[in-house]
Formats: sequence, structure tokens, C-alpha cells
Amino acid sequence: MRIRHIFAVILLFLFSLLLQMPAAVVAPLLKRYSNNLLEMSAAEGSVWQGQAQSISLGGATLLGPVQWRLSPWGLLLLQLRGDISSRNGSASFAISSDRVTLSADRLVLPLAPLVALDRSLAQYQLRGQVELLSEQFSFAQGGGAGSLQLRLLDLGSALVSVPSIGHYRIQISPMRDAYRFTAATERGPLRVTGDGRWQPGKGGAIRLQLHPDSQAEALRPLLSLAGRPAANGDYYLNTSFR
Repeated sequence: MRIRHIFAVILLFLFSLLLQMPAAVVAPLLKRYSNNLLEMSAAEGSVWQGQAQSISLGGATLLGPVQWRLSPWGLLLLQLRGDISSRNGSASFAISSDRVTLSADRLVLPLAPLVALDRSLAQYQLRGQVELLSEQFSFAQGGGAGSLQLRLLDLGSALVSVPSIGHYRIQISPMRDAYRFTAATERGPLRVTGDGRWQPGKGGAIRLQLHPDSQAEALRPLLSLAGRPAANGDYYLNTSFR
């Protein structure tokens, strides 16, 4: 048998072992490489097709129960491709060395653990849910493509007694080397409009105009973080984030 045939057999054997790798190995790797932020519980199946009772972020459940499927053939193109689904919705993704592409079909995630990742946003103690809706939206260092819509559902804050501040919509569109945000209000006692910009590796900034249509006094502890109100009663928030 020629050397190249032996080499091919060895590669085929290693590839078959990779296909049968149990899902249980994912949990410790996920925790280790996320600096203990992400945890997976009760993983079953294989690395390529499996399920878990939950995926947690910072100790709070992010998704669960969750199923995933990865394409081993994508590795031949130096890509990690797959899809994930749960009772919260579903999404598919493709990750390569220079691009991340996401398609989400109304994937709903809790807002609080996501906001807690950034100090400048954590001070608002926001809660509620965020719904992702996108089709072939890509992040890339040299510029992305597609569009991503985030809906903030029943947005609230631990700083105020108002159960729900409202429902809001954020549209994210790629520019040449950055991403643009536009914010709008769907409904609620606090009307929010504004826009912002985020550049990979450099962070971003967002500018919002906050107009309390009602319950202005109850919302004051949250609105005061934006400073003193203008003469018309509106608040203007300028904040940066990583």
C-alpha cells in the first residue's frame, strides 16, 4: 500500500472519530473558552447533532431546552456551519476566519444577562426579552451585509416600579466598516427614538431621545441617568459601549 493511501486511511479514521465525538465534551470547552461565562447542562448526543437542557450566560438561562446540528462538511471549506433551535426560536450560522453570518427566525433571548456583559449598559438594570430576526446578516471586519432587527419586548428596569416601559425596535444595518443602529418605539409610556454606530474592535456610541408620554415621575430614577431634562421635558442620552 502506498504512503498516500495509508495517509488517506488515517485521515478517514480520525474523521470518523470526530463524527462520533460525544456532546458531553462541548460543555467544559464552552465554559473554558468563554472565560466561565457560558455553561451547558445535561448535553446528549454528539458534537455534530445533540441537545442540552439549557445554555446559561453568567448564571442566567439563555436558551433551553436546546438542540443543535453542525455540518462536518463545512470544515472542508474552513467554516463552522450549523443551526440551533429551542422553544425560544431558531437560528442558523456560518463562522469563518473573517466573517460570521446569522439568520434568525424570531429567536427570543432574555435581555438581562446580555446587558450585564457591558458595564455602561449594566447600570440601567434592564430586563425583558430581545427578539432577533435576520436573514443572512453578516459581521465582517471589512464590512457586513444584510440586516438584523432586534425587538425589545416588555422592556423594564429594576430602577423603576413601572412593570413595562414598552416595546421597542432596533434596526442594524452594515456600513463600509461599521454598523448603524436606528431605534423606534412600538408602544409604551416612554417614547424612544435615536440612532448609533458600532465599529468592530473599536466600540460604538448611541444617541437617544427619551420622551415620557406618561408616568414621568415613576420613570425619573431611570431617566435621571441621562441627566437633567430639556425644557420640553425630553431626556437625551449619549452613551458608548464596547
